[in-house]
Amino acid sequence: WSFMSARMLSYNHMEYKHTFKDDMESLLYVVLYCALLYLPHRFIAKNLTALYNGFFEEYQDFGTTIYGGVGKTANRADRMWTKLVRFDSPALQEWLDTVMNYHSPLIHEREKYRGMWEPDKLDAFWSGFLETHELERDNRTVHKLSMVSHYDPDSPPPAPQTKRRAR
Repeated sequence: WSFMSARMLSYNHMEYKHTFKDDMESLLYVVLYCALLYLPHRFIAKNLTALYNGFFEEYQDFGTTIYGGVGKTANRADRMWTKLVRFDSPALQEWLDTVMNYHSPLIHEREKYRGMWEPDKLDAFWSGFLETHELERDNRTVHKLSMVSHYDPDSPPPAPQTKRRAR
């Protein structure tokens, strides 16, 4: 769910056939997710949790129909969720900004990126990017989300805490 394309999560998703471009969009979300949770940035936990929930986990439940992608669609239009996140890695930031623009250019850049969301164009960009940029190594930073309201039915309950006696 978290990485599915906005199109496949939309209300009419049952009418759509999955395409390679949906996979391209999913790849963008996997990179964004990993960057948000494991690379250096200065986004505070409260805001990171809101971004995570609004972008990756958001859904609507109407009886037998569950759909989502509203956060992803909003981000496509004006970078609602991602515009305030700045990564400490200039190369990663450039990659994310460019690929988001390939996928859905902001209004003032539509002409520049018209027709760029194609497999061959993304492949050419990515190949050229890796030849001309070096991503940092050993910079893993684990960012904690505030998961107070998060329910995960697949995880076992936490082990009961035993009281420790003072000595």
